[in-house]
Amino acid sequence: MTEGYPDHWEADVVLTDGGTAHLRPIRPQDADLLRAFHARLSPESIYYRFFSPRPRLSEREIAHFTNVDYDRRVALIATIGGAMVAVVRYDQLNDRPGTAEVAFLVEDAHQGRGLG
Repeated sequence: MTEGYPDHWEADVVLTDGGTAHLRPIRPQDADLLRAFHARLSPESIYYRFFSPRPRLSEREIAHFTNVDYDRRVALIATIGGAMVAVVRYDQLNDRPGTAEVAFLVEDAHQGRGLG
């Protein structure tokens, strides 16, 4: 397990359509899950998240997105059947105390199910 990993944040959640997903903090070991998740996203969903086309995440981006401190930088993922289907994250801004950037991204096939 990753040092400092807050396993008490893990939960199974019921979606609006009655399905379930597992919600948990992201870990560095989730790099392959993140790559596969990103590959299933539509260009439109990618554009809405990153404000630019991004067919692939760089290795640097993968490392940045999967290595968080669970305090100033946090990301939670939702998984269904072992596949990542959503991610939400916040990064506190160093130059503006008490503020953070927040991002939500739900795989197209799972949008509208209450994951966001």
